Formats: sequence, C-alpha cells, structure tokens
Amino acid sequence: MNNPLKYIDPRGDTVRVYTETEDWGHSWMSVGEGDDMVVYSFGPGATKKGQSDKGRIEGIADGFLTVMGGDEAKDYNSRKAKVQGGVQTVVISDISDADVIDVVNKFIENNTTLESKSEYGDKTTYKTNSMYKAPTNNCTTFVSDMLNSAGSEILSTSKSITNRSVGEVNTIKVKQTFVLPSTLQSWLKKK
Repeated sequence: MNNPLKYIDPRGDTVRVYTETEDWGHSWMSVGEGDDMVVYSFGPGATKKGQSDKGRIEGIADGFLTVMGGDEAKDYNSRKAKVQGGVQTVVISDISDADVIDVVNKFIENNTTLESKSEYGDKTTYKTNSMYKAPTNNCTTFVSDMLNSAGSEILSTSKSITNRSVGEVNTIKVKQTFVLPSTLQSWLKKK
C-alpha cells in the first residue's frame, strides 16, 4: 500500500481479492505484485448451443478461468478500477501466494482439458468442465472456494447447532461461500 511505516508484510505475500459491484459486479483475485502479479478471473463464455435463450435467462454458460501475468494483469486491474463505482481491494494476510497458486493449479488440473487452453501473451484462458451458473457457480463462488481451499479463515464464521434430543448446544466453524460480489465485499469490509 506504499506506506512502510503503517503497513508491513513480513512474509512478502500479496494475496488480494477484488470486488466491483456495478450492475452484476465481478470478483477476482491476484497474487504477487508489479511484473510478478498474477490475476485469476473466472467468468462465462458463450451460452451453450441450443440453450441460448434459456442460458441467457438463467445465466448458464461455459466457465472460463483466465490467468493473467505481467502487463496483462496490471492492465486488467487498471481497466477494472475505472468501472463506475470503483473496485474494493482487500489484502488476505492469513495465506501465502504459494497457497493460492497451489489451489488454483489443482483447480486447473482437475477442471480443464488440454484442448480447451488458449494462450495470448501473458494471458492463458482455460475452458473448464465446470459450467458457469450465475446463481451457484460464478466469479464470487470461485474466489470464495479458492480462499477456503487455500486455508484462509477470512470467510469463517461460527454456527450453533442444538441437539434437541439431549438439549446440548454445539458450536461449529463454517467456511462460507458467497454468490454475489456485493455480499463478499460487505463481509470483507467487516473483517
């Protein structure tokens, strides 16, 4: 954050989550800084053939994970920052860059096929086996899942469960998955 007296980063990790809430909004994440920054953005492609009208209405499309590095990453964040209403950026300090890179690489290995990879400069786009579905599998659920899988506690909360047969109350930790960029943004602001 360009203020070494106020902000310190002893591990050198720079995991960031970005949310913008204009229209439908968008959520994405990055690791690294400057020329070493890598941005991960999950989004829809074209709607499925034969389902164009239904797909548009229900927000169903092929899912694409775009991985950008270097100038592509910086340009992407710069373009997004100019969106009306701006972008909220939060540094996630309880996981490392390596943690995120590892879980995203596992996601790529488990959810993509080789013939669906396209590369252009510092940008690689993977067509995933996982369909983009606006209400259940979208950019914000992707960010939530990657944070939770990487071991972050930022989305954790406690729930009390009552066993009515014996009258005892148990508290369990739950890792949340958000669907809307605005609700993720609100949660991260509170944390």
